[in-house]
Amino acid sequence: MTGLLRVELTRLRWRRAVLVLVGAAVLIPLVILGVRTYDTRPVGDDDRAAAQQQVDAELAYIEQGIADCEQDPRAYGVDPARAERQCARQFGYEPRVEDFLYREQLVVARERSNSALAVVAIVAALMLLAGTTYVGHDWNSGSMSNQLLFEPRRLRVWLAKAVAVALLAASVAVVGLVVFWGGLILVAQSRDLDPSGQVVTDVVQHALRSTLVITAASVFGYALTTLSRSTVFTIGVLFAVSVAGGLVFALLPESALRYEPSTNAVAVVNGRAEYWVQPPEACYGQRVPDDLDCDETKEVSVQHGTAYYAVLMLLVGGASAASFRRRDIT
Repeated sequence: MTGLLRVELTRLRWRRAVLVLVGAAVLIPLVILGVRTYDTRPVGDDDRAAAQQQVDAELAYIEQGIADCEQDPRAYGVDPARAERQCARQFGYEPRVEDFLYREQLVVARERSNSALAVVAIVAALMLLAGTTYVGHDWNSGSMSNQLLFEPRRLRVWLAKAVAVALLAASVAVVGLVVFWGGLILVAQSRDLDPSGQVVTDVVQHALRSTLVITAASVFGYALTTLSRSTVFTIGVLFAVSVAGGLVFALLPESALRYEPSTNAVAVVNGRAEYWVQPPEACYGQRVPDDLDCDETKEVSVQHGTAYYAVLMLLVGGASAASFRRRDIT
């Protein structure tokens, strides 16, 4: 099994499409890290100078407005006898430099539900494509039958390929997440925004769950492509879930949102996820029963999300392994 795994890892390393996807998966966290670092940068002298220019422009507009008002007070609904005072009051807003200097501050804890979620989603999609591209080439080129000449025990071949894909995805996830989270924490420390120990613990747990999701996505792509023997089919499923999935669940009862794929994925990565529901009509009456649930949000736990995807992985993986073991391979 070890020798077979080495062979599959070598095949992965020489697959150019897989290398491109791996490169993109490592680059994406760097890009998002750079964007967040820039968007939350401290206010500098250039920013203050630009804000002062905006204040000067605003003051010029106010002065012109007061002059126009005093010249034709009736056009501004002002009593001509008290034009000077009322015009000054109407245009009495005094802009300040601080009004034009708002910038979001970097808060590491908040990034778990924002930029980090984007990193995990993109890297997971890329690794799913890596898994499907890797085995899809074997089916498209017809080399799968040649591989089974050297190792006729099909289940061992299926497992070796799955483990190789999982190891690749886990390695990419660890590298990408260490770069992203490590970079964010270093940036926060350089700005005297050192996160607390609990935040670091939460980040580590978030990264571990994210690695699990990314690894599972790659194995799912591999298993589904092995089952369908078509890369196009797997990509079509990915597209349908990402685009049409939300539309389908929007037509179902609100209780069905508990089983929406993206909601459960967020629950696994973040530890919990919320979705919106319409409270009952009685919640808006004058007398609301004490036992009536009027919450507008419901929660999906990490346990529910994990069980959701565990069942999905077992169904697809089991069907894929059984198909690979029994169906004719040409």
